Amino acid sequence: MHSVWQKLKENHSFIVWLVIAVLAILLYNLDIGIKHNIGELFQSTIFYPFEKLVVFTKDLQDHRKENLSLKHKVTQLSLRIDLLLEEKKENERLREVLDFRESFQFETIIAQVIGKGSLRNPSYILVDKGSAEGVCPNAPVVVQEGIVGKVVEVFNHSSLIMPIFNHNFKVSALDAITRVVGIVEWKGGGFLQMDGVPITETATVGDIIISSGYGLVFPRGLKIGVVHRVDNPKDKLFKTIDIIPFADPTKVEEIFIIIGEHKNEEHLDLMKEYNIE
Repeated sequence: MHSVWQKLKENHSFIVWLVIAVLAILLYNLDIGIKHNIGELFQSTIFYPFEKLVVFTKDLQDHRKENLSLKHKVTQLSLRIDLLLEEKKENERLREVLDFRESFQFETIIAQVIGKGSLRNPSYILVDKGSAEGVCPNAPVVVQEGIVGKVVEVFNHSSLIMPIFNHNFKVSALDAITRVVGIVEWKGGGFLQMDGVPITETATVGDIIISSGYGLVFPRGLKIGVVHRVDNPKDKLFKTIDIIPFADPTKVEEIFIIIGEHKNEEHLDLMKEYNIE
């Protein structure tokens, strides 16, 4: 028995072919209906996993396309929402700008900022209104919050503005509470400084600082900022007053140029000659 089994193992290929031949003969002699049923059974058994794999792959591709399409639509909707929110903010800001202009007592020109520096390098601000629109040199520039700077150079359809964050900018200022007067200028950083206030005068943290009107460039009453710190050095004659400006020139998008308030060239020349701020 063992030798027979050994011979079968050695000739297993022959055995396989023999079995196939016998099955083929049996199938050949079977009825057509039975052959058909066996064929369907064989096909469903052997090829079913491959058919399911093909269907699964196609469904996966369809789902992937659908997901990409949905992602695209979500992205478009998200961008649209962002645009609508930005438009809403801009409309609200422009409404505030128009409301401010209507309530402002001075005649103004609204200009769009088309170029500006930063806090580290304030430099100048460029706007899209010039002499053709009625802008003149030394015109005060403001926003709703307060003074932004002044016009220093005018072109046909644009103007250059010196902002408050510029070492050359100065404005005669007044403490709205104590009425003391000084010169506000920028010496670096995020604060303005009010100089020329005698040590004997009073200025308190929280006081509002406005333009005094003495400089003949800025009319009286324009907001500059609020007192942040008052230094009273014992060995000096004047206080050092730090001011938080109400307006940030690095963030403005539209500005108001006041027209009709700046004084004639003779006054300005006399002020320059006698070093009057």
